[in-house]
Amino acid sequence: MEPFLASRHDLADLQGPATALLLSTLPSEAAAPRRTRRPIDWGRLDAWIDAHLGEPLGVADLAAQVCLSPSQFTARCLAETGQAPMAYVRERRLAAARRLRVQGLQVQEVALRCGYRSPSALTAALRRQG
Repeated sequence: MEPFLASRHDLADLQGPATALLLSTLPSEAAAPRRTRRPIDWGRLDAWIDAHLGEPLGVADLAAQVCLSPSQFTARCLAETGQAPMAYVRERRLAAARRLRVQGLQVQEVALRCGYRSPSALTAALRRQG
């Protein structure tokens, strides 16, 4: 099968030096600008997570906050924090739970505010984390 331009006799004047000149003006792959990733504003995301700790949160919810797909957010979260997204949320929940307990709130209230189904679920999570 011959190349498209070679098969077109009406385009014969585009073959040869003119084609080479035209192709030389196109940016090469190496010269093409690389897309830079927009940084994730982790402080803003942390504030959003903290404001929604009592709600069910999923990877899609977090990803939407930073305008990424769930898979892109998961990859970036692992690369930038060393944690999977839900482990990141769990850490924020447990840190908030500790702060609220120090303030004297009852375990049941803390569990509710931090997104745990029950006081025993919160207590078990706190024990597991150490």
